[in-house]
Amino acid sequence: MQRLIDQPLNFSSHIRWMSGSLILAISHGYESQMEADSYLHTAETAIQFFATTSVIGGSIVDIVPILRYLPSWFPGASFWKTATDGKKALDEMADKPHEVAKAEMFHIFYDAEWSADSTSTQRKRQFNFRHHNR
Repeated sequence: MQRLIDQPLNFSSHIRWMSGSLILAISHGYESQMEADSYLHTAETAIQFFATTSVIGGSIVDIVPILRYLPSWFPGASFWKTATDGKKALDEMADKPHEVAKAEMFHIFYDAEWSADSTSTQRKRQFNFRHHNR
């Protein structure tokens, strides 16, 4: 809300940021602190690719389907680069926050497990050093 008060003319970007950070907070426990967050930027890029390519007739391949068999290096086959970049962005949007959330859960679980065992302080130090310095 403070962002909206500080910069009321950027209403649409504030709404996009707020909705994206709310989704990440609920689904992955990730708190987005800044406007230029990498996860939110990746999601916005993926959504732009999806919006561009999901329109019927948005690509020449929609009009002439046989062109999908052209190799990616062929002149005029720039739709392959668009498709590859879009798939990369969609995969990153789906996988990156999930992997970070899994890693956080792993560290929380194993740190708590080692802390509960008071006789293994040396093992706890070795575990924490080995896993936190990756």
